[in-house]
Amino acid sequence: MRPPALSSSTATVGFNLRRGREQPFGLAYGAVMRFFDNGAINRIYLHSALLGLSEYGGGAFVLVFLLKANLTLPLVFLSLVAIVLLRLLFRQIVIPFAQIFGIRTALITGLVIGALAFIPIGHVQDAGPMLVLFLVLAGLGDAFYWACFHAMSAKLGDAEMRGAQVSVVQLVYSLSNIAGPLLGGLLQVGAGPVWAFGIAGAVRLLSAWPLLQTPEMVIERSAKISRHSKRFAAQVYFCDGFAQVCAGNAFSLALFMTLGENFQSFGLALAMAAVFGAVMALGIGRMFDLGHHKWSTAIGMTGAGVFVLIAALGYDRPITAVLALAMGAVVGPLYASAFNARVYNLSKLSGDALRFQVWGEGGWDLGGALGGLIAALLTWMGYSLTWPIAMGVLGTLGVWITLHRSYRTGAPSLRV
Repeated sequence: MRPPALSSSTATVGFNLRRGREQPFGLAYGAVMRFFDNGAINRIYLHSALLGLSEYGGGAFVLVFLLKANLTLPLVFLSLVAIVLLRLLFRQIVIPFAQIFGIRTALITGLVIGALAFIPIGHVQDAGPMLVLFLVLAGLGDAFYWACFHAMSAKLGDAEMRGAQVSVVQLVYSLSNIAGPLLGGLLQVGAGPVWAFGIAGAVRLLSAWPLLQTPEMVIERSAKISRHSKRFAAQVYFCDGFAQVCAGNAFSLALFMTLGENFQSFGLALAMAAVFGAVMALGIGRMFDLGHHKWSTAIGMTGAGVFVLIAALGYDRPITAVLALAMGAVVGPLYASAFNARVYNLSKLSGDALRFQVWGEGGWDLGGALGGLIAALLTWMGYSLTWPIAMGVLGTLGVWITLHRSYRTGAPSLRV
């Protein structure tokens, strides 16, 4: 449940009644505390911090580990395609499951299954049974987790503070992206992949703890969302999935190879870049809340497009590759805040946040699968990673056009 509204005595913090003017320290304190007014969202912040450590300390090393485990580059991309298509398949049972047990329980179920996926990945040595087991568990866990996480964030968040709240999540992820890769790289080299991924799985399990105090949410069996909401969700997520796989995953593999396939160098590069991202994480979301929706979206999408082009042209040299990574760390929170703030508000207004997110995540999987298939085909044909990375611009452009169109065609209150 949300905490009660601020009392009249609390609301006067920072205002000098005798002198009749605001005090800078009190104003700053009040502005910062506005980010933490919602108790349920605060628990999502803590969950995101722990999950970020798992994702960046373990998940960020999965694809590059497969490359080191004697899988060719096309096979690594096809493994990614298998995960997203399995997500698409398994997601058909998410809504029936959530109708019986609730959205929070479905989310935690996804966390547990995803944590189990870290067990077989440490034992993968080729395209054998352990790889298949990892792909199935990863696909099943992601199918439950992401749709339910986005639905919970949309339902529990506040529309008037949406940008700030999603920006705090991005800030938390950025901070986790500093510590996670450093620890992950050290563990991969010092303790080996079994321990490195096992610890990441344990931290993922721990991230469920804050969610136990959030309210359980049920979904109405008769609830429906409009055709327009379905089309918007599927389209914007399709474009995002295509961009993420082409630009994000392909560039991560390219960076790893450029750095000599060294886990410690890879982790250090991710951590150094994340410092820049942490600085930028809050600004774009606050712009959204102040009414600068189109500007914040334009900045986020333009920055993402510039990153893609720099990454595509400079990934094969260590200096330019790390510069591109730093650019991506700065742009990532801008892009994600502009994307999620708009999508979460429309998800909440759709009448059924979970069904909205299921349609969206289905679109993401199709876009990601298409991007992965194209990347696998191009690398199998001998083309460099410049081409799949550069194609990410098309996905980013699609996201921008879809978000911009939603401001023109949405309800009057959402056209700002």
